[in-house]
Amino acid sequence: MDNAISNKALWTGSIISGLAALFLLADGVMKLIKPAPIVHATLKLGYPESTIVLMGAILTLSTLLYILPRTSILGAILLTGYLGGAVATQLRVEAILLNQLFRNLRPSPMGRTLAAPPAPPTAHPNKHRITAVTKATNRQRFPPDLQITRNMREA
Repeated sequence: MDNAISNKALWTGSIISGLAALFLLADGVMKLIKPAPIVHATLKLGYPESTIVLMGAILTLSTLLYILPRTSILGAILLTGYLGGAVATQLRVEAILLNQLFRNLRPSPMGRTLAAPPAPPTAHPNKHRITAVTKATNRQRFPPDLQITRNMREA
């Protein structure tokens, strides 16, 4: 079996790795410079401003280790950890893009697996009766002063 990599595959891998490394280096350097949009985005994710430079240094160092051939495996491992933390942060703050990407990810007995999205609710033959019962139940559940504000919103 021939283990040689074709020239085309080698160039393709190098270009993709180079683009990823360029993006990660730009992100790391921007965290070291700390412009206002980076500070705002980091604060919005729930991290204090004091951690921005540290995150930038870790990302820049890990990316440089990934770029250098002798340390590329260590750099890849460090970047995997860093990017795993980034994904966890996005899931923690319920970022819209990640919610759209992972909306079909549901827990199951075998762990987390892709599942079909839940079926939309179907029209019930006694829809009007159910609505009346629900309104009556809500009247019992909420005190009178809250009923007034709820009824004003419904009108």
